[in-house]
Amino acid sequence: MVFLVLRRLSRDVFYYADAGECDFVVMEKGVISQAVQVCFDLTRENLKREISGLCEAATKFELREGVIVTLSQTDHFVEDGVDISVLPFHVFAMQEG
Repeated sequence: MVFLVLRRLSRDVFYYADAGECDFVVMEKGVISQAVQVCFDLTRENLKREISGLCEAATKFELREGVIVTLSQTDHFVEDGVDISVLPFHVFAMQEG
C-alpha cells in the first residue's frame, strides 16, 4: 500500500540496497528526493535496522529527511544528521507530494 501511495506521487519508485536496505527511494526529475522505510511497528528489536537502512539511503542521496511508515506510531527524531519522521500509514497516505 505504501508503494501505491508513492507511485501516485511519482513514476519512479525504487528499492535501495547496499550495506543496508531502504524499502523505497523516490526519484523526481532524475534526482532521488525521498527515502521511505516501512514496518508494521517500531520496536527495540527492529529500530536500529530500520533507522540504519533509512539513514544509509538518505546519506548516499544527500537527503536531510527520511520517513518511517508504521501502522499507528508517530514519532520524530534525528539520527546521523537525518531528520526522521515516523508516521502512521493513514497520515502518510494523505500526503499530496
